[in-house]
Amino acid sequence: MKIKAKKILISLSLILLCSVSILAFTLAGYFSSSLSIDYAGNQNLPIAKNCRFYLVCLAKSRVQSEAFLLSQDYTTGAQYVLKSGEYYYVVHSAYENENDATKVIKNFEKKLQDAELHVLSFPEVFIEEAYTQNQRNLVAESFTLFTESFRVSSDLAVGLNSGVYDETFVKEKLQTLKNKIEKHNEKYYQCFLNSNAPKSICIGEYLADILETISLTSTSTLWHTSIEILEIYSNLIKELQLF
Repeated sequence: MKIKAKKILISLSLILLCSVSILAFTLAGYFSSSLSIDYAGNQNLPIAKNCRFYLVCLAKSRVQSEAFLLSQDYTTGAQYVLKSGEYYYVVHSAYENENDATKVIKNFEKKLQDAELHVLSFPEVFIEEAYTQNQRNLVAESFTLFTESFRVSSDLAVGLNSGVYDETFVKEKLQTLKNKIEKHNEKYYQCFLNSNAPKSICIGEYLADILETISLTSTSTLWHTSIEILEIYSNLIKELQLF
């Protein structure tokens, strides 16, 4: 009886261990990325999930020319003028993590300088056009590439400014990112060469914008790059919603 009970206990333990492992892998897969590829071919699932970015802004205006004039009053950070909603924001820096943005704002407050948090929210992206699975995967990878480009450029800007990275390291990382975008774009254009689907054409145009932005980035303009990528992504989302 004791041996039988022991076997039952071992079996139950193994079942519980397998269940926990499956649950862990499922959760890890869900939270590992803000983007989603529908491998089953279900057109009802999003290519990209909703996401947020947090901007540290030094000023804002409803008038673009005024915002550009206000941007000249600052000598630190990006001073990138970005339109969002009704305002043109003078953006110091952008982050994926709200706490990082909040820390920067508090540092400005210690220096008695005004700064505010502005949140850029992007909705889920659905592609209703009839794609093969390979095409659908490439589209999903394109959205992953937008996010990766933001992360890399933002990290390099912070690292260079803080002295963690030197110029050689930054240039090498930018070249690696550029090569990756070029390789992806080549696959994308070949895949959609004969496609007249408006959304796929639109995505291809903005992939070219990302490549151009990274190609023109230097250590002196690095602060601008991550914010410019957000602007490109924002314009892409707006245009996709028109179809």
